[in-house]
Amino acid sequence: MSKSSVECPQTAAFSVMKMSKLFQECATSPKARQVDMDRYLDAWDELIRFLNSMGKAFTFVSSDVVEKVGILRDFRKSSNKEHYETIEKMILFEKENKLVNFKSAPSKTVTAYGCRTLLRLHRALKFLLILIGKLAHNEDEGKVSLMGYNAYHASPMAKYHPWIVQKAVGIAVYMLPDRTTFLKKMCQDLSDEEMAKTMGVCSESMDAVYEFTNALYSKYDLTEIP
Repeated sequence: MSKSSVECPQTAAFSVMKMSKLFQECATSPKARQVDMDRYLDAWDELIRFLNSMGKAFTFVSSDVVEKVGILRDFRKSSNKEHYETIEKMILFEKENKLVNFKSAPSKTVTAYGCRTLLRLHRALKFLLILIGKLAHNEDEGKVSLMGYNAYHASPMAKYHPWIVQKAVGIAVYMLPDRTTFLKKMCQDLSDEEMAKTMGVCSESMDAVYEFTNALYSKYDLTEIP
């Protein structure tokens, strides 16, 4: 994996406007239902910045996400890059070439491949779109810690994490500040109302991308790759 592919998202400032724009473009592009890979990964770059803006509470998510975005970008730079232009092309290519491993997770002897890598991002996307939606609508009594906890357990992530990780998440989210402090920290140039509106639109676009991706993984029976 190239060094540049994992460091850039961590060094730039987070922009909720840019994040919303990227997911809207991904959800409405001509390849929306096949899910354009470059647009998808560009949107994830901004989500990584969002995670980093939340401090250490979500390091457990951001470190894994950075790695997986880097892996997929490397596929887009490889000799097979044309087969990774969309998520559907990736699925068809990897299934046809028997690259999908239904028995073992990647290890020193089992190489990482696109379908499994993206599935982990897909599960994390559900967690984040729920959380951003809660922030937009000021749910859970305005407590970001409770929003984070409930979003995590409403997403597929919790189902696939061992008990010790679930417990650590429960502790980590309580490091998060109240909603007003959190929103000001993320974007000082927008009012709370402007921020909430932008996040609401962003959450809806993220949900559309999630559903397009989920439909593809269900269509090709890939939702339970180990």
